[in-house]
Amino acid sequence: MSLENKTLELLLTTTKNKTVSFTSLTYTNEQGEKATHLINLNATYAKAKIKDINTLKSIDNNSLGSEILIQAKDELLASLEKPSEAHSKGQIEAYTNINGALKFHNQTNDIYMFGLVAKKKVLSVGVYKETNKRELTIAKDKIKKDYKLKTATYKQFKISRFAKVSLNKETIEFTMDK
Repeated sequence: MSLENKTLELLLTTTKNKTVSFTSLTYTNEQGEKATHLINLNATYAKAKIKDINTLKSIDNNSLGSEILIQAKDELLASLEKPSEAHSKGQIEAYTNINGALKFHNQTNDIYMFGLVAKKKVLSVGVYKETNKRELTIAKDKIKKDYKLKTATYKQFKISRFAKVSLNKETIEFTMDK
């Protein structure tokens, strides 16, 4: 079956399902890391956002212990309560939503699956460049991890990088382009 037919099969399967649906996929990212992911396709980002806002509001600044962590918490809260209009507009212009789980990139013609990552198992490690994150970014990452912010667990996956997808007891095998 061609990549186009497999993509169409994936589209039809995700469109039919309106209840909570988990899918398992084997995916290789741009850094070469291959992993299986368990994804909740019907988890709503809006609900996760509300929970994260409430979590961040409940954090006592005194418990954070440093000014940089307080600033990180405040900036995360502000970004959830009032997202950047330019970023939101860019996302709207870049993608066409197909359904809650799939979206189409208008310039590259790539299709992406979007959902909450419930579990990840690395099969082979990729090669990552060393990053020079600012102290504030590191603090934001710490808050996201320590307080288990749900919005940080949403990811999108490029369908052309799939090796295998299991959804509704059906498995679709993809051939990876090199």
